[in-house]
Amino acid sequence: MALGFTGMTVAQAEAVCEAMSALKGATMKAGDVAAAALFLASDEAAFVSGHNLVVDGATTALGPKPPGVAIITGAASGIGEAAARLFAEHGARVVIADIQDELGAAVAASIGADRCKYYRCDVRDEQQVSDLVDFTVATFGRLDVMYSNAGIICRGSLLQMNLEDFDNVVAVNTRGCVAAVKHAGRAMAAAGTRGSIICTASVAATVGGMGLHAYTVSKHAVLGLVRSAAGELGHLGIRVNCVSPAGWRRR
Repeated sequence: MALGFTGMTVAQAEAVCEAMSALKGATMKAGDVAAAALFLASDEAAFVSGHNLVVDGATTALGPKPPGVAIITGAASGIGEAAARLFAEHGARVVIADIQDELGAAVAASIGADRCKYYRCDVRDEQQVSDLVDFTVATFGRLDVMYSNAGIICRGSLLQMNLEDFDNVVAVNTRGCVAAVKHAGRAMAAAGTRGSIICTASVAATVGGMGLHAYTVSKHAVLGLVRSAAGELGHLGIRVNCVSPAGWRRR
């Protein structure tokens, strides 16, 4: 996490983040972002928007259940790894999708071969994302959750921006999310699964960022994608949401 331009220490930044957070007790740790994603993948999240409630007489209750089968992209490290471990801890079977083969395979092995698989997937390639979804359904029989988390950044002045670097950031952060939503939605709709699709956006989706112009553009687009996809897929019972971290610590 870069704090140089803020003049704050990590402890000070964590205190600010916790004070501003809508999630009580949340800080900038990857596990907190993972916990937010787990909530959005659960039946409890339906209560927030008022969908899929079980009504019994004069009372309304939730029917919580384990998150089923989940794909998490960018799960070989960072937020994705934390999410993979947390989802598995709560009973999900998880497919880790990444291009960091050694790290991804090691995370999957540490979770357990019966509950977690590693699948190499470059989200810039739509066919690989489609194949990832098909692999998951073939391996575990269904897909309940797609967490499109893979993302990269590039720093630098807008006036000196290399547009090839810009294209690469958008290809991973935005196009990768579009492919994930498209193909997860396809599989869920075909199976009649009332699933959950989650994207990692950012606080940069609503405000600008110093020196992170390509990243900021890409995350604004992710927020737009989530809003439009929720409108199209909602009538199928497929929820589409995002988590928007305001910065997080790798350690």
